[in-house]
Amino acid sequence: MPRGTYPVFYVAGWYGTETAGDKLILLGIAQQIWAVNPKASIVLITSNIYYSVSSINELASLASSSGSHPELVSQLLNQVEVRGDFIVPRLGKGDILIFGGGPIMDDATLFLWLCWVKRLHRRGGVSGILGCGWGPLRLKLTRRWAQELVDAADGTILRQHSNMVTTTSLDPSFLTWPIIRHYRSDRRNGTAINIRFVPKQYGAPPAKNINQQITWLEDKLSWLQTIVPLSGVSIFSTHELDQEGDLKTTATLMSHFKKNVDMTPPTLHDILSLLGHSQFSIAMRYHGAIISLLMGCKVLGIDYNKGGGKLSFLYNDLGFSTPPASLFDGDSPNNYQIENWNTLDTETIEVSLISAEKTYQKLVESLVEKLKENITKPRIR
Repeated sequence: MPRGTYPVFYVAGWYGTETAGDKLILLGIAQQIWAVNPKASIVLITSNIYYSVSSINELASLASSSGSHPELVSQLLNQVEVRGDFIVPRLGKGDILIFGGGPIMDDATLFLWLCWVKRLHRRGGVSGILGCGWGPLRLKLTRRWAQELVDAADGTILRQHSNMVTTTSLDPSFLTWPIIRHYRSDRRNGTAINIRFVPKQYGAPPAKNINQQITWLEDKLSWLQTIVPLSGVSIFSTHELDQEGDLKTTATLMSHFKKNVDMTPPTLHDILSLLGHSQFSIAMRYHGAIISLLMGCKVLGIDYNKGGGKLSFLYNDLGFSTPPASLFDGDSPNNYQIENWNTLDTETIEVSLISAEKTYQKLVESLVEKLKENITKPRIR
């Protein structure tokens, strides 16, 4: 495809180690790009080309399974290219660099992203932030980099509110609802646990090592058994490449349940199939909670902070006045009563989806218009 015929969108982020949530984020962003320009090319920037190629194939299979999106399947297979991050310094006029999904957080990678954006702008390109999370940013230096990154972008949508004046919207994974909704079933039973070892620096419960955290989780699950049927438990992880902590946690929990509980394969199809037939979900990852909500489960999110943490922003965006229950909120039984766990009906999802699609498509359109303006300007060396 000749450069300039259609815009080229380079999508960067934490790709190469993408979780199930990251894959849905990518699919949601791609859908909005193609809603604006069906012929646009997408280049996924990754640290692991082989793994990200398999992610694209997995998304194409997911779209195919819906039975009603043949054009999307073709776009994923024919209009998406996967490249290493070495290509980013070559970008310039005619290119749009998007940071799509995943958190802007305490990590030295932020400085690399900032350098990419500054170089791209000098060469006449355009950058945008579509649906990234904000934080945790506990370090003064990374907070400065994050602020500069947002200030430098030609358009920004964050997936939760922050202290900055910028546009917010639902997480891009919500945009995949039309593709994944067929996994929802009216016949439900059992409890799915989205297992995760939460690193101490991310606000994990007071535990010096993984064994103490497992003991903490076991205590919570013992207590929860008085409320939900944990006898029919299934365990899943949304992270395929970084499962060491998850697997060790799972193995230790086997003694708690006094039986073997297989971990569901971390593919989107298997996770969606499990949650689509589960009645309850205890989610230790943000996207584990989101996917559970989309699949119709009664969800308890184990977030990093009291008051629901990141999930509280999500519920506010969806129109709920009270934050979700969190296992970090203390030991009071009132925090965990089933009636306090949140679910999403299809009407709420679809109304919110219409608003989110407009927000994301408006930003994509603005980036394309900005690119057209830049093409007519002289290049700054």
